[in-house]
Amino acid sequence: MKQILSCVIVIFSIQISYVKAQEHKLELGLEGGPNQSGVSGKGLPFEVGPSYNYSFGFAGQYNISDQFFIKASINNELKGFSQTFAYVTNPKSPEPFDTYKDYTGLQYITIPIMAKLSFGSKSKFFVNAGPYFGFRVGTQAKISYPDTTGNLHTSSEGVNNLYKTIDFGASMGLGLEMPISEYLIVNFEARYNAGLVNIDNTYFYNFRNESADLLIEVRCRI
Repeated sequence: MKQILSCVIVIFSIQISYVKAQEHKLELGLEGGPNQSGVSGKGLPFEVGPSYNYSFGFAGQYNISDQFFIKASINNELKGFSQTFAYVTNPKSPEPFDTYKDYTGLQYITIPIMAKLSFGSKSKFFVNAGPYFGFRVGTQAKISYPDTTGNLHTSSEGVNNLYKTIDFGASMGLGLEMPISEYLIVNFEARYNAGLVNIDNTYFYNFRNESADLLIEVRCRI
């Protein structure tokens, strides 16, 4: 009788452990942070510089095991680039050139889907990588230039037709994951996103998005 009772207790304990493990398979939360973005490619007719923007959205993680996970998110991400142009203001002046800056902002809904591998027991280091899909939802160009009296002016205009709607690329990152409680987890991640398709819609040039994100993520075990 004691042996039967012991077996029942062991089986019941294993079942409870299994149910608890199943309860925490899914984690949902928010992630966001600043990014530095730009474009890369060959044959660009201008010299481009970086722009500094942001990414923010909803994140989810499915726990396949204690070390392996599938992670996805839906983010509102602002990418873009800057350009500096020189033009002649007064040919007879010792300094005949002046400059103006052009900033292009590309607003995307991005969906990265990544495999994640972690190392450690409580606080864990992790690496993740996978594809991302981007859908452009807005584009804005802002030009800053001085007039002949030195006053700075800024103008904005829409340039939606110059860039393709769909973006696709690869995301890879590494970071630290720390549990705050039994149900709450915080992630700190540095992520690089490399575009793999040409986003120019004029068919004259070939350039791709690229960005580096610093992300903070807060997730809750479901």
